[in-house]
Amino acid sequence: MPTLLLDVVVDELLTLIAGFLPAHSVCAVRATCQRLLRIASSDQLWRPLALWLPGMGAAYATAAPADPVPWRAILASWTASHVAHAVDAAAERLQADGKRAHSSQRLTQARLRQTLQRAESARTVRERRSGERQRLLAAHAAWREETHQPSWRLPQREAAPPPCARSIADAQRALDEAARHVLVAEASVLRTKQELRALMGDISRIDGQRRQLVMAASQAHNVARRC
Repeated sequence: MPTLLLDVVVDELLTLIAGFLPAHSVCAVRATCQRLLRIASSDQLWRPLALWLPGMGAAYATAAPADPVPWRAILASWTASHVAHAVDAAAERLQADGKRAHSSQRLTQARLRQTLQRAESARTVRERRSGERQRLLAAHAAWREETHQPSWRLPQREAAPPPCARSIADAQRALDEAARHVLVAEASVLRTKQELRALMGDISRIDGQRRQLVMAASQAHNVARRC
């Protein structure tokens, strides 16, 4: 009495079912049991898979199924060679992308330091302009207080000349210009930080792709080795 449902299925039907599987799945089937190892190792199953390879159809189109052609070994060799070329090409692209990203990161970091220095200089100028305006306003307030003293208050002393309104207006314009420079510098700092964060994200993405590439290459080599 069969103990498994698989035992009642004939080899021809299992071969037909396995023919719909990709190569890596057929390799996985070979690792299940002795019977499936024998079925999944037959040239009848591997010949159609190998003929799908580029250039293989024209080279072996006239080969009969009984010809001693190692279809499984051909497929494994082609897979290993194809994976090696694909991995090398992808590794070169990722290496170039990584170099560009790291170079851009260094340039952006240097530009960020310069932008921060400009922003700090703009803040210093703004504080100086603000101090000059405050001194002019304080001098004008002191002049108004001295010139509006009651006449009975003695002794009377000559009041200092007041700062002209033009000087105060010039100081206000200088302060407004310094404040505008501060806003421009801070906006530039923000944009540079955003660019730097984007570059760091690109570097992290490239590192992730490298890890995935190594894993995919390892899996492909394992499949080729099992075949």
